[in-house]
Amino acid sequence: MMSEENEKVGALILIVEDSLTQAMLLKHLLEEHGYRVTAANSGKAAIEALAGERPALIISDIVMPEMDGFELTRRIKDNDEWRDIPVILLTALSEGEDVIRGIEAQVDFYITKPYDEDFLLSKVESIVSNPLRRQKKPSPQTLEINLWGKAHQVTVDAERSLSLLASTYENAIQINRELQREIAERKKAEEQLQLTLARLKEMESIIEISPAVAFVRRAEDNWPIEFVSDNVLQFDYESEDLLAGRITYADIIHPDDREMVFSEVARITEDRDVEEYSLVYRILTGYGDPRWVDDRSFVRRNSKGQVTHFQGIILDVTDRKAMEQGAA
Repeated sequence: MMSEENEKVGALILIVEDSLTQAMLLKHLLEEHGYRVTAANSGKAAIEALAGERPALIISDIVMPEMDGFELTRRIKDNDEWRDIPVILLTALSEGEDVIRGIEAQVDFYITKPYDEDFLLSKVESIVSNPLRRQKKPSPQTLEINLWGKAHQVTVDAERSLSLLASTYENAIQINRELQREIAERKKAEEQLQLTLARLKEMESIIEISPAVAFVRRAEDNWPIEFVSDNVLQFDYESEDLLAGRITYADIIHPDDREMVFSEVARITEDRDVEEYSLVYRILTGYGDPRWVDDRSFVRRNSKGQVTHFQGIILDVTDRKAMEQGAA
């Protein structure tokens, strides 16, 4: 058996997550910090995995098909052999009733998604380094809890409920810290964006004699436009309509190419090291005529690596495209 001072090194953690991408990201993060990790893509698969090597910790998503995280936790805590395995549920905590369900299922800890990596790692290290030592047979109590004016009769293990409520409070503090940090980052990003827009405005006389149209697009639904040079008139659009939000960048992209463009940019920018991309696709002019453009954009990210803006140019390459197709 592993000695207590070496408990963290090589400790086994079971991830229960039906999203392969999310499971791989979490697995990579934990393995980078010295943990052994195994993954199950469903609650049923997690129960089967528990029949093998006992993990030091289980980290599970809540929303999963067949058996959600609450039901999985309930089955674990109802089993004498597994009862002391700590369970962290990853949750959006969008409903207050989630806390009630967590108490009833004897969940040990909550961590709110999207999680801060440092916060998650500190919680994992604390749990693994200080294993839960609880009585094998808890003494459940029935309590009435009033939540937002609604009374709930809840059967609880008092000791475990205190841990869950403490972690919920800890999450609230962490969320507040993240919110304050995000507000500061957004303010800084907004200042940087305004500086960029001012510089582009200063350079507009140079841009106007260029065949390329300059854009700054927000990485939100339909790519709203923050800046566009006045020479967008070559595509029969007024810059005022674009900047006012009456037309988004998605409206400009040819309907047959729209899905391809958005999915390709999403695929490219999943790699946080990507700083720019180039795509050739069709747009529609203000009069509805198709034109081929070469879109060359820089990817702007915040400190978390999340994409906030796309800043670049589009160049009309319709004639070049026609020559290529003719040669083919």
